[in-house]
Amino acid sequence: MYTPSYRDRSFTYGDLATEKITIGSFKLNDIVIGCGYVIGGSFDRLNKAIRRSISRADALFQRAAALTDNTIESPISPGGGEYVMSVSIGTPPVAYVAIADTGSDPAWTQCMPCKKCYPQAKPIFDPKKSTSFRHVPCTSNTCQSVGGATCGDQGS
Repeated sequence: MYTPSYRDRSFTYGDLATEKITIGSFKLNDIVIGCGYVIGGSFDRLNKAIRRSISRADALFQRAAALTDNTIESPISPGGGEYVMSVSIGTPPVAYVAIADTGSDPAWTQCMPCKKCYPQAKPIFDPKKSTSFRHVPCTSNTCQSVGGATCGDQGS
């Protein structure tokens, strides 16, 4: 069980797993993700991060558009250590808009069965529907290298 907590007292309980991730044209196999089943506390952190990222991306795109007549398109929008991007998870791939937190490890998504999860427009990721989802055992080097990981009921 991996349990990160944040300054605003929000937290996530979930398992570590490997999954296939697609970002734009890049396909990455066996990427370590956190699969959150219980999410608690304040969600102000997430809402504020989304607003900051979108605002920064808009400002960057407007500045770049003033410098050139070319259209700028990118599946990843940078801004102050946060990235809002289109990402597909699993096999078959399911598309999501996500914030990539470059200051922590691993990337997190809400997973079914989800209790007390943040409401989202897209369906919550269901690992049972993905043929590439694999739990990461607590005894593995991968799990041991991620801070905050402890063994959960499923040994992951």
